[in-house]
Amino acid sequence: MKRIAIPAAIAALLCLALTPATLHAKAKAQPSAAPSAAPSASASVAKESTYPFHGKVSAVDVKASTFTLEGKTPRVFNVTATTKIMKNGAVATLKDAVVGDDCGGKVTKDATGKLTALSVRFGPKPVKGGASPAPSPSPKK
Repeated sequence: MKRIAIPAAIAALLCLALTPATLHAKAKAQPSAAPSAAPSASASVAKESTYPFHGKVSAVDVKASTFTLEGKTPRVFNVTATTKIMKNGAVATLKDAVVGDDCGGKVTKDATGKLTALSVRFGPKPVKGGASPAPSPSPKK
């Protein structure tokens, strides 16, 4: 019994002795993590968000390089030289957009609220894999 009790007591004392040191090391490590959080907070101020959009075109202004989607609050999207524009599965330009077209794509919103289209699709969404019907199963013999 003494053979087990003495090592168990020593192990328990070691655990108690090392616990405050471990807590102290964790507390010391936390302040070094705080400065790294500060740059991410300032980075979020200048951060741009990217998300998908869809709707119907209500206006196109080729001179201003913008198009507007209808809704409760119309959204105006800016088009740049790097915006990828497609219509009916083919490469297109902003001139090809027609009021009433279905529209979808990806947009980025900067800190000022300006919407810049990264990619735009005018016209109906293309069907994946073509419009061929699924083959019917062959009859068993």
